[in-house]
Amino acid sequence: MTITMNVDLDRPYVPTDERSTVFTEVDIDPGNQPGTAARQIVICIDRSGSMGSVFTSGTTEKIEQAREGAKNVLGLLNDNDHLGIISFSSTAEVEQDIAKFSNLDLDDVRGRIDRIDASGGTDIYGALEKSRDMLLNLPSGQTTTKRILLLSDGSDNDKEAPDFEPLATEIGDKGISVISAGLGDGYDQPTIKTIGEDSQGRWDHVSGASEVLNFFGKSIEDAGKTRISNPQVRIESVAGVEVIKACRRRPQVQEVNLQGGNGTFAVALPDLLNRQQQQVMFKLEVPARSDGTVKLGDVHLDAGQESVSSDLVIDYTGDTSLLQQRNLGVWARFQDADARTVLAGADTQAAIDEARQKTELIETVAGDTQIASNLRTSVTNVENGQNDPEQAKRSKQKATEVPDENQFN
Repeated sequence: MTITMNVDLDRPYVPTDERSTVFTEVDIDPGNQPGTAARQIVICIDRSGSMGSVFTSGTTEKIEQAREGAKNVLGLLNDNDHLGIISFSSTAEVEQDIAKFSNLDLDDVRGRIDRIDASGGTDIYGALEKSRDMLLNLPSGQTTTKRILLLSDGSDNDKEAPDFEPLATEIGDKGISVISAGLGDGYDQPTIKTIGEDSQGRWDHVSGASEVLNFFGKSIEDAGKTRISNPQVRIESVAGVEVIKACRRRPQVQEVNLQGGNGTFAVALPDLLNRQQQQVMFKLEVPARSDGTVKLGDVHLDAGQESVSSDLVIDYTGDTSLLQQRNLGVWARFQDADARTVLAGADTQAAIDEARQKTELIETVAGDTQIASNLRTSVTNVENGQNDPEQAKRSKQKATEVPDENQFN
């Protein structure tokens, strides 16, 4: 099945006498391609001293849950996949150098995993560097999936979230995605979020044995569904048209650092997975022009040999009745994604209030839609979780998962 891309604007008409804001939605459907992608996986496990503790709701040490999750992966890979394992405490150590799965002695690998014990600090940065280097030693391909599965319950020895942005971006640019998960209630969520987002991967919150197993299992399953690695959406705009802001809305709401300039603006995407739709939202500013139909630019999906393009076209008019026409669904989805990026990092009541105000704006302009209702629920959950560290982290991560919507689709 061919990859398809649909581009919608929030308004068909803009005024001739002033600069205008136009919201743009890009929906990508990768279809379904038979077969399983070749997976190159590095499991990256925190073995710092805090991993020897147990969850308040359980009796099993976190390191034991991590070991079980890693061993479970051994039953999910195919002979042509590759696997490497790194653990990290005060320093990062290679537990299993990356190798073709059919060449591994699985009993030996299980023994290596079982010997990972909790002690020391938390060198997340060094672990990512080693994981990156492992994967770069292997050949790449359009349908080859390179993944780092990172699980940590703490904070890096001496680095904070902004320090990880260049490394995570570099990892993503090299076609490697990090699926990062914070474990429990004491980890540095901004760092886990940055690593997943900036590498075009995903970030998650896990707590308890079943969620650790699910994190590893789903990550391996999704890697096998990869249809195109390292895609991007690119807007080539005409003179005077500026892309002001962008965010990914599906499969996970994520902030985006726009790349480029001089009329070309690119957004790197997570790998295209079979049957997993992606949605990217843009905010554009367009100049005043005379009456008529005007091409604002072109939208390109760069996806290997299956690249797709679409025109961005709008009509300029002075007719006030035409200017009232709106596609409020596109507008509301942009506001929703914008609010959810705020909630994902909401460490203050002011940030929660900002997201609530965006919810009220959607209700005022577009009515009590499912979009507004779902967002209102997310705002409430984040606010209610403020006094519980574990619930605060969970609710902020859940705010990045957009529920299904029946209206404006």
